[in-house]
Amino acid sequence: MTGKNLQQRLLAVREQIPALSKKNYNEEVNYDFTKIDDIYKYLTPAMNVSGVVMDVISEKATRHDAGGNPIYVIRLGDTGFWMYEADLTIVWKNVDDPQDMETVTLHAIGTNEMPDKAKGSAWTYLLKYYFFQKFSINQGGEDPDMNPSIRKEGSKNRAISGSEGKGIETQSNSGDQEEKEILTLEDARRLVCTFGFNKGKTMGQIADDPENGVQCLKWFANGYRGRDSRYRQAAGLLLQARQEEEQDVA
Repeated sequence: MTGKNLQQRLLAVREQIPALSKKNYNEEVNYDFTKIDDIYKYLTPAMNVSGVVMDVISEKATRHDAGGNPIYVIRLGDTGFWMYEADLTIVWKNVDDPQDMETVTLHAIGTNEMPDKAKGSAWTYLLKYYFFQKFSINQGGEDPDMNPSIRKEGSKNRAISGSEGKGIETQSNSGDQEEKEILTLEDARRLVCTFGFNKGKTMGQIADDPENGVQCLKWFANGYRGRDSRYRQAAGLLLQARQEEEQDVA
């Protein structure tokens, strides 16, 4: 690559990155996507061969407190989430001529239930989509972020009562097909969460959390986008049981 300028080298990087297939990595969503590691798998060796380096050289807060101190992470009211926001400046350099460079400033924003992870979410999301655009990476298929109908909840929960116990049947909006599996309240309490912040806990343990139990159940019932409908069913059952207990007490 000796003798080539930065733009020629970046073009060479683009030519070495293949189309990337989306996969299902996360039980919390019902669509496939590409991870940033999938990009780095090809981008890093392509940059090495082409003689290009990239660095994040500046992180500038977009919020400040009354004393002028930068604020990077804020709590989003009573949602249980934290949001990171900042402007990141990225520089690309020609390794054979460091003065041959390209600088760009991008706005990063991301949320997470843990404040220290909100920054990681923001940086990862920003860089992933910046790389997609910068190197015209073909992902194939349709981007769920560009089509809300893909992300839209595909089922509605409706409670039903049985002679031996209470259950929830899930009616799907997709294909007008119904899932016939019915969980009892005891089944719901025993169901183990296999992902996220509550990984390893049963739904009963999650429900019994005095501080976040109801909020977590509402998320499973209305915000969970994964393919295992049992989580939605279980959350609906547990919320219904809690409501009935409160009515009995009243």
